[in-house]
Amino acid sequence: MRPIKAHTLRDMLECSRRVWLDAHGDPAVRAEPPPNFAQARGRSFEIFARQRYGSLRPVFSASWDESVAVTRDLMAQGVRVIAGASLERPHPHQPDLLVRGKIDLLVRAVGSSRDAALYFPVEVKTVRELRTEDRLQLDCYLWLLESDLGGPEQGEFWLPGRPPEWIDIAPHRYDEDRLFDAFRGVGDVLRQESAPPIYLTGHCDSCSWHTHCRTAANAEGAITLLNGLSRRSWESLIAAGLHTVDQVADQPPEALRRLKGIGPATVHQLISSARALRDRDAVLLRALPEELFHPIVMLDIETGLSFQDQGIPWSYGWSGVDGDLYAAVVARYTNADQTILPDGRPVRLLHDYAEGWRMIADYAEAHDALVYHWSGYDSGIMRQTAPPDVAAILNRRMRDLLQVFKQCVMLPVRGRSIKTVAAYLGYAYPPASDYAQAWNDYRRWQMDNDHTALQRAMAYQLADVEAMLIARDWLVRRASGEA
Repeated sequence: MRPIKAHTLRDMLECSRRVWLDAHGDPAVRAEPPPNFAQARGRSFEIFARQRYGSLRPVFSASWDESVAVTRDLMAQGVRVIAGASLERPHPHQPDLLVRGKIDLLVRAVGSSRDAALYFPVEVKTVRELRTEDRLQLDCYLWLLESDLGGPEQGEFWLPGRPPEWIDIAPHRYDEDRLFDAFRGVGDVLRQESAPPIYLTGHCDSCSWHTHCRTAANAEGAITLLNGLSRRSWESLIAAGLHTVDQVADQPPEALRRLKGIGPATVHQLISSARALRDRDAVLLRALPEELFHPIVMLDIETGLSFQDQGIPWSYGWSGVDGDLYAAVVARYTNADQTILPDGRPVRLLHDYAEGWRMIADYAEAHDALVYHWSGYDSGIMRQTAPPDVAAILNRRMRDLLQVFKQCVMLPVRGRSIKTVAAYLGYAYPPASDYAQAWNDYRRWQMDNDHTALQRAMAYQLADVEAMLIARDWLVRRASGEA
């Protein structure tokens, strides 16, 4: 029998290609991606959520078969809470499928005795709103439990909540039709002779096939490389026989507008992206906003990764109107105003994150400067964490440089993260640096007063600021014909 995981049902809704590759792909070309922000936050919340029950029994094993045996033994003992429970069950209508699931928590139902224990599954999620793929996963766990004393009809999602509980419980009722429709879809994909076409999107970053798919897309010049391409537009292009960037670049706009889900604005974006990729050169879309020539501050913040610190700024990096770079970190338990790093850079020490926002607002007001940032994340965090009077000032002054790029230029690369744009412009970030490492270095400095660790964190923080300065200067030069 072919084993499939409960997570395969989630993958099926997001990427049928991943489902096919997991079953038929060459394992030699898989590459496990580094943990991303969502995964780090999820692990932190799961650890926190598990503490709700205090004493629980984790499933430790050397193999899948052993973990299933250990799980069933713990259930037979009537253990109250089992963490990482492993279950499997043959599919009754598709005998070639063996369904497997690893459950965050199995909890013995209230009123269920140890001798005749009935368990329900708990899935810990960090999302605010549950999606179909979340519900399918818990459907599968409930179905796996059916063979044990009849099985429960309901499970629970544990979601991030507000203090003092910090956890919101969302009941979930089993939907057999939804589950078996998904099983049939998975079976259909697994029986295909070749992999479905490539559609790159945000969830690909956490997939072990990402590098393989990205390499294949680049080699083929696949349309998934186009910026601004929604799944609906991608499906319409594929249905129309347009599979490559060059084919889209050669299309007259009116031909694309006739396709389902592709309006005038999308047509302009897709053709511009296709021509930039084909010609390997940036395409200007419109004149730059006059505001970009005002005195400006480039701002980047870092926020906590642990569950109770998520969304809370711990670091501020910014450029002055003269282009010099500055850094500040939250250091609650010190009376000092600054510390000096081993490389000689001063770092301002803040008593709390509110002081950081006030510092930026005061500087912007004093120099009548606009505060540019990359994406809506920084301004969103500001509105959630800055004092109301400070937020009023910054709301008037903050501008999204990413939106300026999207509106004014199309680069010959897929993606518009600041790191992608910086790499195209020839800027190199410090080696082996990312937000998770910066957070860990900051925590190491807090615990051990390790200034070398703080220096690494600040180098990453200020690299984002420097990259934005380079991006803005390049955009100005390009618009004037100098780049």
